[in-house]
Amino acid sequence: VNFLIINYWHKIKQKLKIKNYNKKQKVHLEDTPRLAGAVIFIIYLIFISLNLSESKTLLYLFLSFLPLFFISIKEDLYQNTSISKRIFAMVFSCIIFFNLNKTNFPLIDMPLLYPLFSNNLFLFIFFTFSSLVLINGFNLIDGMNGILGFTAISQLISLCYISYFITDYEIFNYSILFILSIIIFLL
Repeated sequence: VNFLIINYWHKIKQKLKIKNYNKKQKVHLEDTPRLAGAVIFIIYLIFISLNLSESKTLLYLFLSFLPLFFISIKEDLYQNTSISKRIFAMVFSCIIFFNLNKTNFPLIDMPLLYPLFSNNLFLFIFFTFSSLVLINGFNLIDGMNGILGFTAISQLISLCYISYFITDYEIFNYSILFILSIIIFLL
């Protein structure tokens, strides 16, 4: 998929009536396909379809990323999506994930703030906001000659290391899946 997008980018652009990317943050001298997320998403979708019976977490992750995926593709292709719509999609994706996955949030034991952090609604809002900050941080470095890909790989390697030593092999395997899909994109 990556090979096809790169080699047929100009034809894809003409067919979908995509304009050249001319924002201030443009770093590439040549016209570069802005569809890395789609490539990684397709790899991930193929993996889910091959291993659907193995884990519902992958399916929940996939479903929760759909709003963010569609708004990101629209922005990458047409550059006409408002910031408020993008933030709404990020928040909506987080809410979907936390509701589908029935996440048990970690207890944050801070003496003065314990009453707040012991409230499930506050924890839900806090972790949704924290996830939003991470997603937006990744968005800020996206498109900068592979910086996002290499940053994500280093974070995932750290997650692999930790998950291996605490014997959470599910997180370990998911991290490997994402590392491999990012490497394919970077190549």
